[in-house]
Amino acid sequence: WRMSGIEVRPDDFDGERLPAHLRMRFEIVAADGHSLASGRSLEQLAKELTTTLRAAISDVANGVEFDGVRTWSFGELSSSIEYVRAGLRVVGFPALVDQGDAVGVRVLESAGEAAEISRRGLRRLLLLNVVSPARALQRRLPNQTKLALSRNAPGNVTELLDDCLAAAIDAIVVNGGGLPRDAAAFERLLQKVRAELPATLAGVVTTVVDVLATAHDVEKTLQASVTADALPALVDMKTQLAALVHPGFVADAGVRRLADLRRYLTAMSRRLEKLGADATRDRARMWEVQQAQQALDDARRHGANDSVALDDVRWMIEELRVSFFAQTLGTAHPVSLQRILRALEKA
Repeated sequence: WRMSGIEVRPDDFDGERLPAHLRMRFEIVAADGHSLASGRSLEQLAKELTTTLRAAISDVANGVEFDGVRTWSFGELSSSIEYVRAGLRVVGFPALVDQGDAVGVRVLESAGEAAEISRRGLRRLLLLNVVSPARALQRRLPNQTKLALSRNAPGNVTELLDDCLAAAIDAIVVNGGGLPRDAAAFERLLQKVRAELPATLAGVVTTVVDVLATAHDVEKTLQASVTADALPALVDMKTQLAALVHPGFVADAGVRRLADLRRYLTAMSRRLEKLGADATRDRARMWEVQQAQQALDDARRHGANDSVALDDVRWMIEELRVSFFAQTLGTAHPVSLQRILRALEKA
């Protein structure tokens, strides 16, 4: 890198083309010292051991997993459980699972996956135990707001309000300390949700109305801006808009990111305003954004471990767009293609 200015990454090398005697041999050893598996392909070893791990986790799950409960009637939800099978120490992570009209518990292989699934499962359990204020709020909305929602909502208004409700509950849970681990902690959280949900939901809906109005303006401008030079940028922005505003986007983004969401949409408007003056510069910057997006897609496809870190990178790419196309709006934090690639290496 220092000599040529060309970055050489590990995946630029094809290890399969090396002669066998030059390739590393791996051996997986249990705690008691006996060999569990060996070979020259770490990926293949991982697949072999995944089968063993899943069988061991299935043993761990006996007596822990269940289905179809609508209240916290299952005692403590442990953060992890351990089991030793054939000298292999196995750690499983219990998760609260959304089952539609009930919840259950499953033991999963990773803490990150368990945390994400439990977030949705906890939301479902809370919804099963509170009276939703969404319908009452809908009746009280000013006619202008109702019209804006019906015109701009992805899907229908009822689905959008349910999405806002999910986001409001998630926000209260975060402020309340996150996932409870026993019935007493759940009951305290439930009382907090019942007290705060109407006002929180109203605030979310107000912000979402503004976000949708901005998205509507961007969409109209995109439809009116079709020229040959601008076409690559317009295709890019249509893809971006679909990723930002879609059925379920409110809970996907979360309450804390809704203001950022509006800023990202405003940045799209600024980009459209400047597009005709310098389409070449726009394409150069778009190429960097696409490099970042491709790296994120590759990390997801290859099963990077930290889903939270990958989600953060997704929003870093939106900040990168702001820094390129609407710098005067400011970014939430310093961002560059290099920072994004380093974040992905750690994920």
